[in-house]
Amino acid sequence: MIRFYSDKKSLFVYLYFLISILEIGAEYFENSTVIWLTKPLILPILLLYYLQRTSKWALFYTLALGVNWLANIAFILKSEWTTFCALLLFVLHRVFVLLQVAKFERKRGIGLLPVLFGSAPFMILFLSVINLSFEAIVVPDLYILLLQSVLMSIFGGFSFASFYIVGDKASKMLFMSSLYFALNLFVLGVKMYYLDLHIMKPLSMLLFIFAHFFLVKYILYIEKEIKN
Repeated sequence: MIRFYSDKKSLFVYLYFLISILEIGAEYFENSTVIWLTKPLILPILLLYYLQRTSKWALFYTLALGVNWLANIAFILKSEWTTFCALLLFVLHRVFVLLQVAKFERKRGIGLLPVLFGSAPFMILFLSVINLSFEAIVVPDLYILLLQSVLMSIFGGFSFASFYIVGDKASKMLFMSSLYFALNLFVLGVKMYYLDLHIMKPLSMLLFIFAHFFLVKYILYIEKEIKN
């Protein structure tokens, strides 16, 4: 069972999940007005929560949140050009997250070999999505999806290696985050290129919300560990 620990006293956590619930509901009922009012607030609230709790903010993680926020705005606009821009921004987000995680996990002695082994299940998952929807993917999107798959697989490899070798609270949060991010990418890939079901957009947002929450918990736990 996942607990929020001391987060029960943080107003930003309540706001984060309240706004997220409203946004997910708006996605389900396709209420564009509520989506515009709520979606742009989610990551800034999470950033405020992070800044409230950290004593020294992580540069790459902060940049990742900013880039992901821009990607969310681009997705709301729903044109072909803005969707393509959003995909590029998501790649940049993965790069920043991976750099931050690699920086922290290397300090904890996580080597290359366990990361490569841990990456394999994630890569199989992502390649299965690409295989399912290959005929519908245009060439620029294919390159972006392949790059995203590689980056997310390495991210998953770090999380799996850390969970197996270290196994502390930070590792558990990282593993949960990578799992939710992977499932989110899987759902989005299926929705965009294979089977567009009504439930997929709110499901994707639900996975997105928890992936980011577990990631910020990981960052805070690991910062505290390194500081001590």
